[in-house]
Amino acid sequence: MAKQKPINGQIVTKAILQKELAAFGARLEKKIEQKLERKLEEKLEEKLNAKLGVVVETLKAYTDATVARLDEKMQYHFTNLVQEIRRDYSKTKSTLDDHEQRISALESKTP
Repeated sequence: MAKQKPINGQIVTKAILQKELAAFGARLEKKIEQKLERKLEEKLEEKLNAKLGVVVETLKAYTDATVARLDEKMQYHFTNLVQEIRRDYSKTKSTLDDHEQRISALESKTP
């Protein structure tokens, strides 16, 4: 509420003064609430950003450790798989060589 000035040189009465003080108090309260709300929001945002940063770093470290562990497991299993394939290949090759020798021997015996 805007200040009320006395009309036609009237004296400021108690009622006018009370209205002006009430309006001033309301404006002052509104400004204080706005500043307080803004400061609270800023502090809350700072705290949330700090916590979010910690959470992000923690999750990043966890993810990196998990990926490294999975990489080690995959490397281990891949190495074992390659060794098993090599063993099976050499067994199969020796079996094929044996069969090939038998076939050659049978072919040489046939007239």
